[in-house]
Amino acid sequence: MSKLTSFSFIIATFIPAFILMIIPLPDYIMIYRPAWVPLCILFWLMQSEGHCIGLIFCWIVGLFMDIVFIALLGQHGLALLLMSMLAIQIRKRLNRSKMLEQMVLVFLLIMLFKLSELWLDLIIGGVFNFQWIVVSFSSALCWPFLSKGLKAWDNLYRS
Repeated sequence: MSKLTSFSFIIATFIPAFILMIIPLPDYIMIYRPAWVPLCILFWLMQSEGHCIGLIFCWIVGLFMDIVFIALLGQHGLALLLMSMLAIQIRKRLNRSKMLEQMVLVFLLIMLFKLSELWLDLIIGGVFNFQWIVVSFSSALCWPFLSKGLKAWDNLYRS
């Protein structure tokens, strides 16, 4: 498979992630919504080992998130960039870990994403909340299903 085909496949996996983040939900359920786009970025950073996606790709996805969620331009880009930089540093450990250890690392990485997002939101006058803990936890709980599902989809696509 060519690099262009695999890159277009990776881009195609972000479409459902953005749809899942955009779907309107009631407020009492919305707090539990996982961070689907950062989860996809973590998965592809682990799988591609930097061949298809890197920090520039993460920044561009973050800018697209800013446009979609009508946020300060660069807010999600910076948060995804910080998370991705740390994820690249611990990629080998994350790949070799058991699923429970991966879930803990994903929890911490998503927490870094949400806290940096919250910090930037507070700078521009946002309100402090503890939603970042719940989102990080629900994202970690979704990690096994997302990683196994995307691996199966990737294997099906490559065969």
